[in-house]
Amino acid sequence: MSVKEQIIVSVQQMPDDLTWLDLAEHARMMAAIDVAEAQIARGEGIPHEEAKRRITEWLQKLSGRQTA
Repeated sequence: MSVKEQIIVSVQQMPDDLTWLDLAEHARMMAAIDVAEAQIARGEGIPHEEAKRRITEWLQKLSGRQTA
């Protein structure tokens, strides 16, 4: 499905009180997902467990706690 078709389908599914900002945010999110899917297809992603480990480590550093 083309980007234009994806946008049309998305807008048709959105509530009638949609704002321009809502639409822009949704379009940015869809674009980010496209980029992420392309990166994964190229093998540039990291496994879920590795992502969780990195986030936990990062949060521990932010909170000032020592990592085990």
